[in-house]
Amino acid sequence: MLTNLTVHYGWWLLALVLIGAELMGPGFFMLWIGMAAAAMGVILMFLPELSFLTKAVLFLPQTIASVVVAIAFVWVYGPQGPLNEALRAVGLGSLARSWLGDFQFALPALGLVGTWVMFGLCMVLFLAGIQKIPLSLYEAARVDGAGPVREFFAVTLPGLRSELAVALTLTTIMALRSFDLVYVATNGGPGSSTTVPGVLVYRNAFSNGAVGLAAAVAVVLTLIIFAVAFVITKVVDRDLST
Repeated sequence: MLTNLTVHYGWWLLALVLIGAELMGPGFFMLWIGMAAAAMGVILMFLPELSFLTKAVLFLPQTIASVVVAIAFVWVYGPQGPLNEALRAVGLGSLARSWLGDFQFALPALGLVGTWVMFGLCMVLFLAGIQKIPLSLYEAARVDGAGPVREFFAVTLPGLRSELAVALTLTTIMALRSFDLVYVATNGGPGSSTTVPGVLVYRNAFSNGAVGLAAAVAVVLTLIIFAVAFVITKVVDRDLST
């Protein structure tokens, strides 16, 4: 059975996905998603009574169109939106701001939305991977004196190498090719603080008439995605063969 300490650290790792997205923005929080989703997978594996409902709630964003998500979070992040109202209600009104209109916080705010959308998919993927890890490995780790955190990093994460590679590839591709969420929420603003490659391609092709430049950016973006996927695949294949 999962100890209370394991549940504690599992939820602590789950919180890292929020911190990573807030500090680093979209495109750089894939590792946080993986660690947090794997931790959630461990919790759900040993607490089956929470499994169905929690998986359904966390996977729900995958079933919602990105345009709908963008419109919803424009309202959430608005000057009079729920986030700012909640801050004012707890006496933190000085932190309230137009989050998507702030040069410093617009990109991290969108990163948090992307984290919310992708987390459920990674969590389900890791949950399936965790179920194939033999319980004897956990028992052997406990015999050797490993605690819950050591078990997580020495048994669970190594056992999820293939799933981590798939999740890292998918989240990287999603981050690099993101367009609809950013376009609807901020249209690349304020200024160019959220001008991701997809928005840049759209602007050059349809607003500025620079079709050649847009095609060049799209080709470079495609090559970057292929290169990242190739590197991830090679690293995972090398680890699995050793």
